Amino acid sequence: MAQVLVHTPMKARMALVLAMVCVCAGCATQPVQSGGAIPHWASASDCFSRNVAATDQNAERMALACSGPEAGADPNRSGVERATAYFNAAAGYTHLAATGLASTACASSANCYQSALKLIEKSYDNQEDALIAVNQSSIGTDINGLFVLRRKLVQAQALMESAQSGNSACAEPDDCFSMAAETLAAYDFESFAASGDEPIAAIACQALDLNARINALRGVDHEYAAVTSLRSIVRYCPSLSGNASSKLAQIAFDRGEQLRKSMLDSIISKAPPAESAALGASAVISYRDALRAETPKLPAYRGLGSVYLDLAVLQPGNAAEHFEAAAEAFDSAQKISSGAAGESHAEDLTQLGDSYLKLVDAKRQIETEEKDHLINAAILVLEKSVLLSPTYSRQLMLGNAYEQSGRNKDAEAAYRLAMAAGESSANDSATLALARLLERTNKADEALLVLETGFAAGLQTPSVRYEIGRLRFSKSNFEGAIDALSPVAGKFGDAQTAEAHYMLSVAEAVLRRSGWQARARTYADAAAQANSFSAKYSRQVCLSHIVSGGSDVRTGASLQRCPVDDTPEKHLLRGMYFLKQAQLIDVSAYDSGSQEHWRSVLRLAEDSFQAGQQTLKLLPTAKSKLRFDDLGRDIDLAVALAQGTMIVERCRRETSIETGSQTWKELESFFGHYGVLKCSAS
Repeated sequence: MAQVLVHTPMKARMALVLAMVCVCAGCATQPVQSGGAIPHWASASDCFSRNVAATDQNAERMALACSGPEAGADPNRSGVERATAYFNAAAGYTHLAATGLASTACASSANCYQSALKLIEKSYDNQEDALIAVNQSSIGTDINGLFVLRRKLVQAQALMESAQSGNSACAEPDDCFSMAAETLAAYDFESFAASGDEPIAAIACQALDLNARINALRGVDHEYAAVTSLRSIVRYCPSLSGNASSKLAQIAFDRGEQLRKSMLDSIISKAPPAESAALGASAVISYRDALRAETPKLPAYRGLGSVYLDLAVLQPGNAAEHFEAAAEAFDSAQKISSGAAGESHAEDLTQLGDSYLKLVDAKRQIETEEKDHLINAAILVLEKSVLLSPTYSRQLMLGNAYEQSGRNKDAEAAYRLAMAAGESSANDSATLALARLLERTNKADEALLVLETGFAAGLQTPSVRYEIGRLRFSKSNFEGAIDALSPVAGKFGDAQTAEAHYMLSVAEAVLRRSGWQARARTYADAAAQANSFSAKYSRQVCLSHIVSGGSDVRTGASLQRCPVDDTPEKHLLRGMYFLKQAQLIDVSAYDSGSQEHWRSVLRLAEDSFQAGQQTLKLLPTAKSKLRFDDLGRDIDLAVALAQGTMIVERCRRETSIETGSQTWKELESFFGHYGVLKCSAS
């Protein structure tokens, strides 16, 4: 039937749908005035009319009278009359249930719908649709044709409501929902609504609305059918279009929420970014559809902004575009929520300010004027949010905005207010931000005091320990640096892990407490492992192995720990390594092989120092000095390389250096410090 309707002219389609085979000779058709509304039921005699409708005033009387012994329950009445009466009774009960009117006819809406369902079944028992004659030449004004549609409408509504109320007739609610949907599925109600002919268009609009409700209740698998009906209502049913638009927007919003949740779950499960971003893009479409109605507009803008913030992380190449879209969404949200200046409005302002700040960071090329504008805009909305609800996170964000604008005193005040509002062992951001600000403004002592005060008060997070250790290290408080860093050195990302282990290695090398060589070497190994590209980490790990000596140096296994780039530093450190290796060789006066091995290692040291001198000649003068943190001073590479050659010559007895001389003291201050001034183990 549905396939035929698609290809048939409007009037003919109505005829095909409503024209039931007339096998009852006594079923004469009755016209109703075209374009007119269905008359109201007035008295018991109207129970046998197929062209009456229930109202608030008559629904109870209509339900009781038409189902009573003088109407539908009268066995002396014809099947046509009883079918009509039972339908009108069911229509009365349905009206009572739908409006929630107090009534003696039924105790509750659920009871009313249950009665309606029983009565509509009796109506069908007395006359099926196929036995109703329909005037095919004037479908829109044919009472029997409208009766067929109205009876289906009441039946579908009663089935739907019974399924919702837990009616015993619907042991499985899904079965009743399916039956209700099937009841309406045979008719092209969209075409009827599009015709504009009354009263059939009004009935069709009611059917479309009911069909949308039924399919919405059936779940997400039937959402498309609900949306299709609602869109038809928006197009053809002016009196219902506003409500339908709101329902479409709510469906779109709910879909957006589900897609956003799926995106977040995808991110948490570490799915490919493209997969998570695709879910986010679909959520954006749904949220934008939801903006077409007023009711879900505010939460839709909020959801939209949140998705764009996540998309900026998932698609860093388009981060600026996403942050800009997020700012637009949150700006729209805060305008709507401004009427209720409470926590929700404060949060909208906060999200807007956060989006502005992130947009500044994301823009690779940004003019100073635009940057200042965005930061000042962030400050403006964040100040408002703090006035409404001065939480820890908002004070912290405001402090960050002040700092970016150069308002350091305001930033310091905001950070201190944040600390007072909610600093805890789980949240150290304000303390760290204040300490960094103070250090950046040449107040390192005050920064350290802030950190140590927080630590003493229980703020003993790895990040606070790291900053305390770093500042103590910079002040040559190496023992204090070890106390702060050693319990947490491996609890950071690669960058801070490398730096923490480096500082610990240097501190151990400076203090030289019992067992320091092994600890310095272990820490230096960890630093180089976390970041093998840093020159200072490579230098420290090489020096720590030289100082420790042992079998790894004796066999040359740890030479790979030293720098490999063709630089003066590389050659200096390798020369020192070979001096240490030579020192560890057990040279015997009776073993020429050991003597030759010793001399060959010294030659390697000499070659390294000389190669360093040649490399140094090719470098600018500014690069001729190198910082050795454990010594606390810069080393002149030209001097050190020349001294290294001198040590080799002394070991081969080609030159002599008097112990205690100035030259000896200079050698001892560097080469002696690293234990490579001796020529052999004996």
